[in-house]
Amino acid sequence: MLGNRDAAILFCGKLNKGLRSLGAAEWNELCSAAEREGIALEQLLFFSEKDFTDRLKLDAEFSARLSRLNNGSGEINEKLHAYASVGIKAVTVFDCEYPARLTGKLGKSRPPVFYCAGDMGLLNEKVIGFVGSRNANKDDLEFSRFCVERTASHGYGVVSGGARGVDWECELQALRLGKCVVEFPADNLLKRLNQLEISNAVNSGKMALVSLAAPDEGFNLGIAMMRNRYIYAQSDGTVVIRSDYNKGGTWAGATDTLKRGWCKLLCRRKSVYAGNAALIERGAIPIDYTFDGNVGAIERPLPPQQLSLF
Repeated sequence: MLGNRDAAILFCGKLNKGLRSLGAAEWNELCSAAEREGIALEQLLFFSEKDFTDRLKLDAEFSARLSRLNNGSGEINEKLHAYASVGIKAVTVFDCEYPARLTGKLGKSRPPVFYCAGDMGLLNEKVIGFVGSRNANKDDLEFSRFCVERTASHGYGVVSGGARGVDWECELQALRLGKCVVEFPADNLLKRLNQLEISNAVNSGKMALVSLAAPDEGFNLGIAMMRNRYIYAQSDGTVVIRSDYNKGGTWAGATDTLKRGWCKLLCRRKSVYAGNAALIERGAIPIDYTFDGNVGAIERPLPPQQLSLF
């Protein structure tokens, strides 16, 4: 029987090649229109372009796009079965497995659909986010391993993006210590699962992959930028190992978190890194080799106050 999750996958699942699926805002617009007119979401799977225009009062361009997306349901079902055969499933906002922390922190801006592999129960575990440079040096990686070891001693796993450098080093260190890993990759899930370390971790119940991209889609810069917010929203606190100043995904995600308060933001105190120094100046919690890893006990600093001239 068709239901709400089928509608979410059809319209938002990025499985119609050559067609732009709905983002969160557009999906919310469609849901609001259906609710306003008293139409169940599963009914939309049988709508024509004229139905979208006349019955939902949507504009012609949006209606035409929805109709084109609607025509690919047969091919999409075949893809979902193929993905399921290798352990990948679609998880929608209508499923109990959907990450509750993302719902709580992102609200309606949460993605309607993720593609997942591994034990989704890991998304209920305590995790600390780790972000940083792809081109990390030996010192950065050493500090990354130190921080993961310290947070692991307080029962935290790791959530990261799987990129080379800081992300991957932190994930590997968590696995070495027997802790769980939640990864939000920005590229091909099928390719990720073909990596021995990842497949072993997934099969042993220690790792979950959660991707906004279709499982056979290549690297997508837009998704790479967006997934940063999921790392922050999923974590109890996020550690910035190294950030460029005013550029790149690490900087964008960290400054966004400081504005929105998705989690505690910790940043390595290293003055020669201009990005790190600027993040600390903006309110990130500075850490160094005295960091004990007990993120839950760290209080967020008060925002800087401007001194009175009088």
